[in-house]
Amino acid sequence: MERCIDRYEVRECVRHAPGYPLQPSQPAWRLIRTTNEPVVAPWPAYDNGMVPIFQLGNRGALGMLTVNDLIEVERFGSSLKEHIDTVRRFQEHALDVGMLFRPQRPLTGREETQEGPSHCQNCHRFLSIEYGNLGCTGGCNSYVCRCGFCLSGFAGRNYLNQFFQIEQCPVPPPDERREYIRVFRLCEADLNTHCT
Repeated sequence: MERCIDRYEVRECVRHAPGYPLQPSQPAWRLIRTTNEPVVAPWPAYDNGMVPIFQLGNRGALGMLTVNDLIEVERFGSSLKEHIDTVRRFQEHALDVGMLFRPQRPLTGREETQEGPSHCQNCHRFLSIEYGNLGCTGGCNSYVCRCGFCLSGFAGRNYLNQFFQIEQCPVPPPDERREYIRVFRLCEADLNTHCT
């Protein structure tokens, strides 16, 4: 399986998947408010000058600011340690509000069999610890696909043709969750760049 320099499978990497023109050397997602608060803006500005942002604190993780309210920075803070600490805070916040976790072991028995990993019921991408998928803390404890879907509320047949149904749990909507995954992956790529 081909991996990008961010250590993800190329088709799963936020920076290298089709439709994401960011390059690892571009720090365009590291921004601060004019009030000197760090924010992450991995999305391009809209034609009206508004930029979707991800922020720390109680105001809600996702928000909008005008381009004039943002200043692009090479790194957060005056030292590399301060930058790494801030990026880790963003990463933890993305996991928390997205109801996500980084699995330490395979979440399904299937991925350790000849059948191989399971796939997303929405977009059919493979899901496994090997592919770097995050897990859901919302109750289903399954993988969360890059498209934002987990198995919460899903009913169907597994690879052994056994019917299963997973109770609906209170997780963020898939399109919102996809943005939290994107922020997590961008932070991971930044930490890989600065910590290796």
